[in-house]
Amino acid sequence: MHKSLKKLGDAELELMCAVWELNRPFLRSDLNPWLDKKSWADTTVLTILSHLCSKQYNHFHFLV
Repeated sequence: MHKSLKKLGDAELELMCAVWELNRPFLRSDLNPWLDKKSWADTTVLTILSHLCSKQYNHFHFLV
């Protein structure tokens, strides 16, 4: 049975576009050029990445 993906919210889509542009495994700091245009806190970015994982859009390994 095919499982459908959940719809992305606006912030999730914005962050996924930045991740897709990297097109490689990345560190949180690799997103800095993109995040410089945003006023998002690091915790916001991590929360959005976590939501993307729960929606099965991507698998992330968090290094703290």
